[in-house]
Amino acid sequence: YIGTGAKVFIDKTAFSSNRAMDTTGLYSATGRGGAIRTFGELHVTNGTFYDNSADLFGGAIAVNCGSAPVKIVNSVIFENYTNFTGLIESGGGLYVEAGGDVKVIGTEFHSNHSGYGGGVGVYNLGLSGTVNIIQSSFVSNRALENGGGLWVYGADVTVNTSTVALNLAEGDGGGAYGSAASGTTTFRNSTIVDNIALGSGGGLDSSSMAMRNSILARNNAGGSSDDCGGFFDTLNHNLIGNDDGCSFTPLTNDVNGTAVALLDPLLGPLTDSDGRLEAGTYTHVYVPLAGSPAVNAGALQCGDLDQNGSRRPQTFLLGPCERGSAELNASCGSPVKPVTIEPANNAINVENQPLLIWEPTAGAATFDVTLASQPPPFTGGIVAQTFGITATHWMPEVTLDPNQTYYWRVKAYSLCGGRAQSNAFTFSTS
Repeated sequence: YIGTGAKVFIDKTAFSSNRAMDTTGLYSATGRGGAIRTFGELHVTNGTFYDNSADLFGGAIAVNCGSAPVKIVNSVIFENYTNFTGLIESGGGLYVEAGGDVKVIGTEFHSNHSGYGGGVGVYNLGLSGTVNIIQSSFVSNRALENGGGLWVYGADVTVNTSTVALNLAEGDGGGAYGSAASGTTTFRNSTIVDNIALGSGGGLDSSSMAMRNSILARNNAGGSSDDCGGFFDTLNHNLIGNDDGCSFTPLTNDVNGTAVALLDPLLGPLTDSDGRLEAGTYTHVYVPLAGSPAVNAGALQCGDLDQNGSRRPQTFLLGPCERGSAELNASCGSPVKPVTIEPANNAINVENQPLLIWEPTAGAATFDVTLASQPPPFTGGIVAQTFGITATHWMPEVTLDPNQTYYWRVKAYSLCGGRAQSNAFTFSTS
């Protein structure tokens, strides 16, 4: 349990077979977050959450963080669940409520189940705050009602460069379900395929979704609307296999099939991180085959890296990306530039053994950090260094001198040795 105002960092830790019980009734303060419930700031890196459960919300993690940031990076959340009583239990893997800045990067939601949102449930009811899910996967999650992979009510959620596959909803929205309440769920550069709904919208069911440079195909619903049910905004460059049941206005670079003439995206098999579910491995992803209508047919701007951490577009900025989350003939590139957070640049009265924090970095496998008493290029005055860490924070094992100025910088490295470095920040101790 993480209280308001607290700040917790978790790295390379497994949570298994924990349970949050509802002891006082529905909507009570209990029964949320089988492994972790947080009202404060939370950073999880390389975490594993397995077989945790909650009676109400968030089988593994429940977030009610107000304005505090929550980051989950390079983690695996699988086979967690909420106990279903026919009411509104939500978020088999992760549940987010009441605002806050939640960022999930490089994380797999696999085989979780709940009433609403087998993998992830988000319920903000118009409150401020956003949820960003990047380079992640929703695979084989199940909802006994709506939103096999993802369920959203009254919130702004962005799913970017991610895969939603093989999820099941016994109601609507096999891949994802978005409500008519305030807020929009937006899929960018993502692949939504092979999901099933026994009701409407095998892939997506929504009245408040948008999609850009994404693939929505090969999904199945109990009635019509195999790929999508309800209304969504197309933001261009999408591939929709079957537009039956979809209410949208195609733009110039959208392509779509029909119920009598399906459009096959021609994807390879779902890759599975060498058959293992381990924190820090790549997530599940479909790569398009040669000749796919997704290849060289997407947007000119689709982020620096695909879901596998490879450079995009493959034509070195001379042509479009692939539609969906992955590039064909991918080559490993450099990570994006790390962004240092804390201590802030020019901060004063910093404690004498500070915790250095930076943003999760797309395409980065490891980090080097340098702390020095002299400004860049750090040829002298080195106080402390660390090499090859995977967390996005580091506390030097030295006590800094009082009333002194220090400088720090982070270098990020991809798996193939590409690198990028942050700007150097400076701070003064108390």
